[in-house]
Amino acid sequence: MLEWRKAKIKLVSQKLNVRSYKLIVPTVDGDTVNRIVTFYKSGSTWKVNQFDAVQ
Repeated sequence: MLEWRKAKIKLVSQKLNVRSYKLIVPTVDGDTVNRIVTFYKSGSTWKVNQFDAVQ
């Protein structure tokens, strides 16, 4: 299980209308899992474009 409340986030790529973040999420057994989330700007709001759910 992932402990999302203890996750850390880092901006890894930034363009005018696209941003990618790396999430470092600890697990209950002491490991960590890395996920990449990419957002794009649609009008005045940011939306999730891609979520790296499987590694």
